[in-house]
Amino acid sequence: MAQSGHRIEMNLKMRFFGYRKEHIRPLNDTKAIEMGANFLSEAIIFSVAGGVILFENQRSRNAARDRKTLVDESLARLETDNEALQGALTHHTALNTRLESEVADLRQDMTLIREVLDRHLSHEIENLHHDIAQRVPRSRSEPSPPVE
Repeated sequence: MAQSGHRIEMNLKMRFFGYRKEHIRPLNDTKAIEMGANFLSEAIIFSVAGGVILFENQRSRNAARDRKTLVDESLARLETDNEALQGALTHHTALNTRLESEVADLRQDMTLIREVLDRHLSHEIENLHHDIAQRVPRSRSEPSPPVE
């Protein structure tokens, strides 16, 4: 694996820098083992880092999904509450209108009763004055009323 990586790396360098293609000498065993160990350690590190990134991405998606679900449920609950409150407001508005109409009718009835009561009391007071006037003896200069 280290030998293949070495050949690929050297071919890329020669092309990039514009050198003509030459025969690439193989690595000695110590250098190949060292490069293979480096490759494996980097592969493990990148695998762990990639796994952590994938895990964090999934966790973030789950948290966003849960948050969206919570917001959707809260919004649905608020809409339901709003509809209920709108219904209650409509009911109470109609009830208020009916009660205002009944209060107006009662005020009108009270005015009529007051007028009737005023007339009746005025008539009774006149009768009472008349009765008192008949019972009180008149002075001598005034002729006494004829007795009926």
